[in-house]
Amino acid sequence: MTENALLEALRKAQTPKSGGEGLRVEEICRATGLGESKARRLIWEGLQSGTIRRTERRIERLDGRPAVVVGYAFVPKKGTTVPKART
Repeated sequence: MTENALLEALRKAQTPKSGGEGLRVEEICRATGLGESKARRLIWEGLQSGTIRRTERRIERLDGRPAVVVGYAFVPKKGTTVPKART
């Protein structure tokens, strides 16, 4: 897997339906088949190059309490947009 596969997974997850909140590291690993260390390295590279941005997602924990977790989202190049959700 390459950075392109990671970016594609983030693009697909970043639809209006999802709120464009990005994915957590474990979700990226499931979507791309990457191991955690490689996914984290590619995320770091994407953060440095500006193709990925850090987000905060609000989730409900198993005990029902809210929590904020870190996610990562694709940053579209100028003149491009995030793909629209298919209906």
